[in-house]
Amino acid sequence: MFPGLDISSQHHFPSTNSHFQCTMRALPALGCITIILIWIVTFLALTSVVVSVVGSVTGRRKLRFSHWMNIAAFVVGMLLVGQTTWAIIAEGEGAHQLEMSLEQTNLIGRSLLVNAALWTLTTTLIRVSACFFLQEIFRVVRWARVTSWATIGLSSVHCLASILEVFLICRPLSTQWDPNAKGACGDQNISFVIIESVGLALDLVILWTPIPMLWKLHLPPRKKLQSFLVLDIGVLLLGFTAFRLKSLSLVSSPDFVWAQSYLGLLSATGAMLGVTLGAAGSYVALYKDAKTAIRSSWYRARQAQRSIPQLDNDFFEALGYRATDTLPTNNPYRTLRTNELTIPRLSLQAISM
Repeated sequence: MFPGLDISSQHHFPSTNSHFQCTMRALPALGCITIILIWIVTFLALTSVVVSVVGSVTGRRKLRFSHWMNIAAFVVGMLLVGQTTWAIIAEGEGAHQLEMSLEQTNLIGRSLLVNAALWTLTTTLIRVSACFFLQEIFRVVRWARVTSWATIGLSSVHCLASILEVFLICRPLSTQWDPNAKGACGDQNISFVIIESVGLALDLVILWTPIPMLWKLHLPPRKKLQSFLVLDIGVLLLGFTAFRLKSLSLVSSPDFVWAQSYLGLLSATGAMLGVTLGAAGSYVALYKDAKTAIRSSWYRARQAQRSIPQLDNDFFEALGYRATDTLPTNNPYRTLRTNELTIPRLSLQAISM
């Protein structure tokens, strides 16, 4: 994410008394970076959702279930972004725990747990949306449908397990951030690795599913490459999973607030980027609709400029043509198709002959 930055070191983000001022209030450096990034990707996600809806309306297509799942992911993602922004501005999230009172630490600690649950729900909805999208594209391929449904089921179980892990790994909850709390925690490192690894495996299954079928299609290389880019554009999200796995050392960090704030940055940014990429197919459909509309408009304009007169069927029947005949290609008469008749049309050049 940030070249040369050792995320396990806290010296890159010094005390709030010495780091820069963000906007009109003194905010932690990590908080400023988080707010800027998450709202940039949120704007991109909003644009993508609007494009998917507009594309369906203008193309007179119904919103598919994959669209609704992506919209649901955006709504939950907005809750995640809003909650993160509020926690940074109002609660002090992103600062170091030693700079906070115990009451403030308890407040932010609970906020961060909610943040983790929202992120889990958002990513699950994105996976489900991707699976339904693949079903809509490859609905005639049985094994693709089976793989998609299996992935949806495993994603749902993974979501439930992740949320339970967040709230049950330590009893009481405050043991996660309060070193003086009387309680115990499970092995958070192992739990984190398992949860993230299963999520990564599910993402890889979703990305792999369309590859064998696209590879067998008899398409020009350019078209095949375009199909790969649209259906497997989610590969870009694997970078966020890699960063989260690299942040393993932060899971059990004594500076719980700062460590979880960094993970929250990756979570909110990755979630909204996932919503953006989930609407990639809508961009392609809208582009094709716009291209078709422009071509149709241009064709109608050219036809209007020519002002070609249309002659009656009786004229051609007198020449020996039936109403359903198609004239030879070298004939000055051209064919105009209507509801059920094939009516030849005479050009101005033929009239003047």
